[in-house]
Amino acid sequence: MRPNRSRSMNPTIPTTTFPQSLITPRGSGHAIIDIDLDGVCADYITAMRAICAKEFNIPEDSIPEPDTYNLADAKGWPIRDSKTFLQIHTKAVADHLYRKIPIFPGTKEAFNYLSDSGFHIRIATHRLISSGLHQIVVSDTAAWLEEHHLPYMSLCFVGPKDTLDANLHIEDSPSVASDLVRAHQQTVLMDRTYNRSITGVPRVRSWDELTRAIALHLNEVGTTSPA
Repeated sequence: MRPNRSRSMNPTIPTTTFPQSLITPRGSGHAIIDIDLDGVCADYITAMRAICAKEFNIPEDSIPEPDTYNLADAKGWPIRDSKTFLQIHTKAVADHLYRKIPIFPGTKEAFNYLSDSGFHIRIATHRLISSGLHQIVVSDTAAWLEEHHLPYMSLCFVGPKDTLDANLHIEDSPSVASDLVRAHQQTVLMDRTYNRSITGVPRVRSWDELTRAIALHLNEVGTTSPA
């Protein structure tokens, strides 16, 4: 199914462009958009800030926005090493972190726009890092998506995302984004404080900015044939 080129969003002109076509069908016959969850749709930092504040008995507002993706290395965060991070993260997952995690503003509206435009939305997340909790992770993730009424066609738990072929990948991880670009996969970063050191990858500040860029692209290619 090809995206509907006639739909449009806010007319403000965005700066992000897409050199590769977003409407060319992939091997499945669909135009596919891969969307990460944590840091893109789900506000993992806000959730972990609250968890760490409780764990270390410190005020939430004393924990700043992280300056690096690895919270064990982030300045001002109380997590002293990777082992401590994994312990806290695993405990939170067992307590249904992925069922209770807050959603970023604009996520539902963006998913509805992409779905209505004809894209095959594939959730691509690397959440299976806590041994023995895979069933909780999968069920809580699916329940969270349903509770927030987010339309999607596929739910993929995957480590190396550069093995996935899509028209567009929406990411927050600087290392994953770099891997995708090296694999010649069109990628956009959701701008976060912890990924601003990376260059050479287009970034957007919000879902609204991204959907406006996609709408502009679809309108521009509306008079041409798919590549």
